[in-house]
Amino acid sequence: EKTDGHYQPGGTLTIAAGKIASKTSKSGSDPLGRWTFITTIGRSGRQITYITAYRPCDQHKAGPKTWWSQLYRGMLKRGDKDPNPRDTFMQELRQFIQGLRKEKDHLIVLGIDANEQMTPGSKIDDLRLSCGLIDPQVQIHGPTQSPSYARGSSKIDHILISEELMPAVESAGTLEHHGLGIVSDHMGIFIAFNEKKMYKGNIADLLKVENRDVISTIPRIREKYKEEHRKQLRQSNLIQRFRDVESCPEPNEAQRQYNAIARDLIAANKVAGKRCRKKGRKRFPFSPKLKSSMELVQYWKTRKSCALTSLDRPQHLTEVRSRHNFIDDAGNNLQAITIRLQEAKTRLKAAEANCKELRRSFLEDRAEAEAHQHNGSAEKALRAIIRHEEQRDLFDRLRAITSDRGAGALSRLLVPDTSDPNADDPKRCNNWKEITDPEEVFSRILDRNHSQILKAGPTPFGNGYMSHLIDDLNNNFIEDVLAGIADIDSLTEDNLMHKWLQNLQHTSGSVEAEPISLDISMEDYRRVYNSVKENKTSSPSGMHYGHVKAILDDDELVDFRSRFESYPFRKGFAPDYWSTFVDCMIEKTEGQPFIHKLRIIVIIENALNTPLKIFWNER
Repeated sequence: EKTDGHYQPGGTLTIAAGKIASKTSKSGSDPLGRWTFITTIGRSGRQITYITAYRPCDQHKAGPKTWWSQLYRGMLKRGDKDPNPRDTFMQELRQFIQGLRKEKDHLIVLGIDANEQMTPGSKIDDLRLSCGLIDPQVQIHGPTQSPSYARGSSKIDHILISEELMPAVESAGTLEHHGLGIVSDHMGIFIAFNEKKMYKGNIADLLKVENRDVISTIPRIREKYKEEHRKQLRQSNLIQRFRDVESCPEPNEAQRQYNAIARDLIAANKVAGKRCRKKGRKRFPFSPKLKSSMELVQYWKTRKSCALTSLDRPQHLTEVRSRHNFIDDAGNNLQAITIRLQEAKTRLKAAEANCKELRRSFLEDRAEAEAHQHNGSAEKALRAIIRHEEQRDLFDRLRAITSDRGAGALSRLLVPDTSDPNADDPKRCNNWKEITDPEEVFSRILDRNHSQILKAGPTPFGNGYMSHLIDDLNNNFIEDVLAGIADIDSLTEDNLMHKWLQNLQHTSGSVEAEPISLDISMEDYRRVYNSVKENKTSSPSGMHYGHVKAILDDDELVDFRSRFESYPFRKGFAPDYWSTFVDCMIEKTEGQPFIHKLRIIVIIENALNTPLKIFWNER
């Protein structure tokens, strides 16, 4: 229900954060908000549904805003006669869980505020038994449990799980009151699972775009990064070590040393980038005195700026003086203004250090005003205001948790139904089937990608009439074509193929083409990297384009990086960090994962991709 105030009882929230978000296949809630759930999938079709449920107290004589009263009105609206929210909750939650358990290998993790101690014959114990659930805390610590409610002596909050999940439980317990900084009249309870045992295999980390710690267009960050980058290079002696590699006569040893330098360079980039991250300004709780201190600092900053630039004072400064009731007699005396600014900063720091007390005093004043206006109790008004403050802080913490949860992986796939006469042609198929088993999704995608890659098969050199010429790598056909001595006329009568083979020759008439240079000059390096958008996703190693663009005005660093990135091309080997790449499969139409409408995007190192642009596009 909607409410006009800041406080409303009831409601539940279930969050999948971190790696487990990649396993999420379905989420939802009870229409009345009594429980929410998230279903995850593991290997061999195992499904695990996490349910968060809140059972109302026996409050049929309570006020109109209680959780019981809200559910009572909701049940009347759906047509129930003489509803009993407390008993009906258990009946319908049992039906929901039993419906899930009918599916093969579908397991349950239920977190519930049952408002009832689990004793033989209790409603919560009946639910546990009828749904095949157990209490891990009882299994580990025994039947004697500490209370979970601050104003009671009983354990009325429970986490119940399917018995099959017990081998995956590593620990379970109850937190102290206000544990983890979350203010509540209940104690937190927890279970820690072994993910490998729970999901029959490890949970893969979600692919997350690296935070762009370096933004080259901000001068302060750019200069800071270059300073830190040089410092890291000096500490690891990377530039001199690379000079030694360039002069090393033994190829295998040079390659080994190059890979070691690359690892250290990646680490140096991450350290330098981390030290450039903009730290968010600390937030202080509002109070009029704190706001006044901040305004006065801004006032004297503006006055100092006007004095330095000989500009007229903005009109709003007069309003600030009037609001704070003080006289500004500093004139255009820069020294006097600077002293006043320093005094204002000192007062602001003192206000920030005392911000909680200032906030409390402000709330007390508000409570007295509210009580006077409504002829109520100041103490009661203060409790309501403080409760609202605590709830707001809780939601801030929840936002912080969920903001970094990442996006879910592809957890379902739409494939042609075998009953459709056009099942072999997805473009003409009308009947579709949804699959959610991770192994089947993975297998179907691999098969589809395999067939897409083999589309080049019917071409002349794929498996056509000229394929035999390149099947045997010991013959000289390729070298003969490149050298311009192959008898092309006898190979094909296709004019297009004839022209294509001619253009593969290294010679043009009697003039031999120059070999392609694999060196990258500082000018080429700057030009190509300057042309790339900084926010382009690249480099699974974390060395994104911002790191490179930030150093382009430094000759020493550009000289090092241009020679370092071209070295593998010049020597003909692939360094270790090139071998890591990421295939991202995204839906062409969001929310419609048809198997023939998935786009593949490959993310590779920019140190591999960018030189290839120079060699292929320009040379």
